[in-house]
Amino acid sequence: MTSLLKKYFSREKKTQLDLPFEVSEKDFDNFVYKWNIENPIDRWYRQKYGIRFNSPEHRVLSFIDMLFEWKEDQLYNSAIQDDNEYKKGDYLRKQEVKQEDLPSDEELMTLDFSQFDDIDG
Repeated sequence: MTSLLKKYFSREKKTQLDLPFEVSEKDFDNFVYKWNIENPIDRWYRQKYGIRFNSPEHRVLSFIDMLFEWKEDQLYNSAIQDDNEYKKGDYLRKQEVKQEDLPSDEELMTLDFSQFDDIDG
Protein backbone atom coordinates (compact mmCIF):
# COMPACT_ATOMS: atom_id res chain seq x y z
CA MET A 1 0.00 0.00 0.00
CA THR A 2 2.81 2.38 0.88
CA SER A 3 4.51 1.82 -2.46
CA LEU A 4 1.27 2.69 -4.22
CA LEU A 5 0.99 5.90 -2.22
CA LYS A 6 4.62 6.75 -2.94
CA LYS A 7 3.82 6.44 -6.62
CA TYR A 8 1.29 9.26 -6.29
CA PHE A 9 2.93 11.37 -3.58
CA SER A 10 6.40 12.79 -3.60
CA ARG A 11 7.93 15.40 -1.29
CA GLU A 12 9.98 17.02 -4.05
CA LYS A 13 7.45 17.37 -6.84
CA LYS A 14 3.74 17.75 -7.51
CA THR A 15 1.58 14.66 -7.34
CA GLN A 16 0.76 12.73 -10.46
CA LEU A 17 -2.92 13.40 -9.68
CA ASP A 18 -2.60 16.92 -11.11
CA LEU A 19 -3.76 18.60 -7.92
CA PRO A 20 -3.42 22.38 -7.72
CA PHE A 21 -1.26 21.95 -4.61
CA GLU A 22 1.52 19.69 -3.41
CA VAL A 23 0.63 16.74 -1.20
CA SER A 24 3.22 14.61 0.51
CA GLU A 25 2.58 11.11 1.78
CA LYS A 26 2.88 12.46 5.33
CA ASP A 27 0.27 15.15 4.60
CA PHE A 28 -2.02 12.51 3.17
CA ASP A 29 -1.56 10.24 6.20
CA ASN A 30 -2.20 13.18 8.54
CA PHE A 31 -5.40 14.08 6.71
CA VAL A 32 -6.79 10.54 6.97
CA TYR A 33 -5.73 10.26 10.62
CA LYS A 34 -7.25 13.62 11.58
CA TRP A 35 -10.45 12.86 9.66
CA ASN A 36 -11.01 9.71 11.70
CA ILE A 37 -10.18 11.47 14.98
CA GLU A 38 -12.46 14.43 14.24
CA ASN A 39 -15.29 12.29 12.79
CA PRO A 40 -15.54 9.16 14.95
CA ILE A 41 -19.18 8.53 14.02
CA ASP A 42 -18.22 8.51 10.34
CA ARG A 43 -15.57 5.89 11.08
CA TRP A 44 -18.02 3.82 13.17
CA TYR A 45 -20.61 3.94 10.35
CA ARG A 46 -18.13 2.97 7.64
CA GLN A 47 -16.84 0.05 9.72
CA LYS A 48 -20.39 -1.12 10.43
CA TYR A 49 -21.30 -1.23 6.73
CA GLY A 50 -17.89 -1.96 5.20
CA ILE A 51 -17.63 1.35 3.35
CA ARG A 52 -14.15 2.39 2.23
CA PHE A 53 -12.80 5.82 3.12
CA ASN A 54 -13.47 8.42 0.38
CA SER A 55 -15.19 5.86 -1.84
CA PRO A 56 -18.16 7.04 -3.93
CA GLU A 57 -20.44 5.44 -1.32
CA HIS A 58 -18.65 7.36 1.45
CA ARG A 59 -18.85 10.70 -0.33
CA VAL A 60 -22.65 10.56 -0.65
CA LEU A 61 -23.31 9.69 3.00
CA SER A 62 -25.21 12.08 5.24
CA PHE A 63 -23.64 12.95 8.60
CA ILE A 64 -27.12 13.52 10.01
CA ASP A 65 -28.23 10.00 9.04
CA MET A 66 -25.05 8.59 10.58
CA LEU A 67 -25.65 10.54 13.78
CA PHE A 68 -29.24 9.31 14.08
CA GLU A 69 -28.17 5.69 13.58
CA TRP A 70 -25.33 6.04 16.11
CA LYS A 71 -27.71 7.61 18.65
CA GLU A 72 -30.28 4.86 18.06
CA ASP A 73 -27.63 2.20 18.71
CA GLN A 74 -26.52 3.99 21.89
CA LEU A 75 -30.09 4.25 23.21
CA TYR A 76 -30.89 0.66 22.28
CA ASN A 77 -27.77 -0.71 23.99
CA SER A 78 -28.49 1.40 27.08
CA ALA A 79 -32.10 0.24 27.19
CA ILE A 80 -31.11 -3.41 26.88
CA GLN A 81 -28.73 -3.06 29.83
CA ASP A 82 -30.61 -0.71 32.14
CA ASP A 83 -34.32 -0.50 31.33
CA ASN A 84 -36.34 -3.26 32.99
CA GLU A 85 -39.51 -2.27 31.12
CA TYR A 86 -37.70 -2.59 27.80
CA LYS A 87 -36.37 -6.01 28.79
CA LYS A 88 -39.84 -7.41 29.42
CA GLY A 89 -40.65 -7.45 25.73
CA ASP A 90 -44.39 -7.56 26.39
CA TYR A 91 -45.11 -6.69 22.80
CA LEU A 92 -43.57 -10.02 21.75
CA ARG A 93 -45.43 -12.24 24.20
CA LYS A 94 -48.59 -14.04 23.20
CA GLN A 95 -51.54 -12.10 24.48
CA GLU A 96 -54.12 -14.14 26.33
CA VAL A 97 -57.67 -13.14 25.53
CA LYS A 98 -60.50 -14.13 27.83
CA GLN A 99 -63.65 -15.39 26.16
CA GLU A 100 -65.82 -12.98 28.16
CA ASP A 101 -63.86 -10.01 26.75
CA LEU A 102 -64.77 -10.93 23.16
CA PRO A 103 -67.99 -9.62 21.58
CA SER A 104 -70.82 -12.11 21.27
CA ASP A 105 -72.05 -13.44 17.93
CA GLU A 106 -75.17 -11.30 18.28
CA GLU A 107 -73.09 -8.15 18.78
CA LEU A 108 -70.97 -8.96 15.75
CA MET A 109 -74.06 -9.54 13.59
CA THR A 110 -75.46 -6.09 14.44
CA LEU A 111 -72.34 -4.15 13.41
CA ASP A 112 -72.79 -1.84 10.41
CA PHE A 113 -69.85 -2.11 8.04
CA SER A 114 -71.50 -0.26 5.18
CA GLN A 115 -69.23 2.76 5.58
CA PHE A 116 -66.23 0.51 4.97
CA ASP A 117 -67.69 -1.29 1.95
CA ASP A 118 -67.30 1.55 -0.56
CA ILE A 119 -63.68 1.12 -1.65
CA ASP A 120 -63.93 3.21 -4.83
CA GLY A 121 -65.39 6.22 -3.04
